[in-house]
Amino acid sequence: MAFFAKKNKTAAQLKAEIEQLQRELEALEGPKPVENAPEPQAATQPKPPAKDAAINKSASNTLFATLSHELRTPLNGVLGMAQLLKENSTDSKIDTLESCAQHMQSVLHTLVNLSKIQAEWGELPEHREWINMHDFMEQVKQNLTLRASNRRLKIEIEHHNNTTRLRGDYDHLTNMIETAILGSLECTDINAEDAPAVLTIKWRNNQSGIKVTIINPLEIMPAARGTRISEVADLTTSNNHSRIRMEFLYWAVSISLLENHQGGMIATRLDGNTGVKTTLAFQLETMEASPSNQRPIGGLTLSVGGKAPNPLIELPFCMKVLVVEDDPINRELMSLLLERIGQQSVVAINGQAALDIMLKDPEFDLVLMDIDMPVLDGLATTRALRIGEVGEVGMNIPIVAVTAFNTLSDQSKFKKTGMDHFLCKPVSLKDLRSALLDISRKQKELTVAL
Repeated sequence: MAFFAKKNKTAAQLKAEIEQLQRELEALEGPKPVENAPEPQAATQPKPPAKDAAINKSASNTLFATLSHELRTPLNGVLGMAQLLKENSTDSKIDTLESCAQHMQSVLHTLVNLSKIQAEWGELPEHREWINMHDFMEQVKQNLTLRASNRRLKIEIEHHNNTTRLRGDYDHLTNMIETAILGSLECTDINAEDAPAVLTIKWRNNQSGIKVTIINPLEIMPAARGTRISEVADLTTSNNHSRIRMEFLYWAVSISLLENHQGGMIATRLDGNTGVKTTLAFQLETMEASPSNQRPIGGLTLSVGGKAPNPLIELPFCMKVLVVEDDPINRELMSLLLERIGQQSVVAINGQAALDIMLKDPEFDLVLMDIDMPVLDGLATTRALRIGEVGEVGMNIPIVAVTAFNTLSDQSKFKKTGMDHFLCKPVSLKDLRSALLDISRKQKELTVAL
């Protein structure tokens, strides 16, 4: 059995604090007499102070965030076009293309989140909301089904109940659990005699907190797993190191977030040469509520009843959607996706253009808002709409953030600005369709309540 936890402070930070205490002690004791002083030697290059390490980590965070954004933009086009091609083709090569794009997306997401955790450890912002744990875990299953099938695994969830609600940051909770599962998938032996097999995920709520158990019968426990995870958690782009195995990056993110919620990760081997049981334990405020078919508050892709909507079927309504996007490829792709599910779209090349369009034509049902744009970005545009710059329509219209920025706490920032939903690039046709269904349902509920 091994228990893995991330240190609160890096070795460089601890060393810098010890050196500072030594300097303060020497200052109190005064200068010491020199006896048999050695011959002067050439000065050695001083080691960089701890603040340089902090600068390196901050630079890493900025670098990875920029890299992620610039790669996600064309990746959005690749994934979107692959989905459109699948409508008229059964070629398995298109499935492979889509799977590769999703894999690249998770790698980018993990690298950016790890660098952000390093730079903002102990100060990660949170947007706390009540989350239906049953529906949340079903969403996790849906997100990882394709990745698991590529490893010859089928995910099954054993729920504790349908009444437990957790109060926490949806984005943090997602990354905490999904990266732990992704690490397990990376260590799966797809050539094992028992493949295909079932990957079982159980969750329980008891007096000691929330416990999530991942049982992968095809997983191989890597040597020195805990040590390697701790090493990865302290790496920056300035370190000289060999290639890092992806599972350690996934687990480093998961363990960091678990520790942030007074938790940890325990991994034990199952009987035989393969198979690992990984247990996650953490603390969050809980409550028991009535069973519900409602989606988790922060989620967009889970349909009522746990069944994924068919992305090839047109929606039973037609919305007039304003697409605010500066990249021409993504504008074209989003218009094609909306057209495919029976929606009408108008495009704006930046936030200012969107405000001008809505001033002339306020008859829109929805705004799909990019974040990083010239002239006026998505956050500033949303604030302008919510304070009434284009009239009452802008104060109430549903706004969906559609962006390549998807690091920890980004969704919190968007919600606080006044956005209602979040879609991460690359945007899947299924996710877009599900988001529109969710918005339509909520608009109908609001109309009935009035």
